[in-house]
Amino acid sequence: MSKRFQTETRHAKECKWTNFQPILITTLDSLINQNGIPQFCKIYVEGFEEYLIKRLSYPIHFISFEFQKELLDIIEGCCDHLSSIGEFKYNCTLAPLDVNFIFPKWVSAEELYNARKKREDIRLGRDVYAKYIGKEKN
Repeated sequence: MSKRFQTETRHAKECKWTNFQPILITTLDSLINQNGIPQFCKIYVEGFEEYLIKRLSYPIHFISFEFQKELLDIIEGCCDHLSSIGEFKYNCTLAPLDVNFIFPKWVSAEELYNARKKREDIRLGRDVYAKYIGKEKN
């Protein structure tokens, strides 16, 4: 669903995006209104993370979303929105199969951005984890 994912990532060279299929989508808010706020939400939408997160108005206790090396600015858009609805701390893992956080403790969005800009070892991307620490802004 992300044009940027189709044109700006390594997948642009590997895939031909010729078939389109209409699908129904919903928002996290709609799911929360139906089922309550989850303890954990894994978002895996290939470059569509910021679009989805920017429609969220409830702080979820733990959120994980994928990022692509080629689309690192999506991290800032997602974290900026999360910070507008509550207070969050962050950590992340790196590809290909590293399951360890890069920080020994949860950090601010600004610390995450600065580390992301400095690190040369952000290979293909991986996951950002956001931890809600309890101060809702709504």
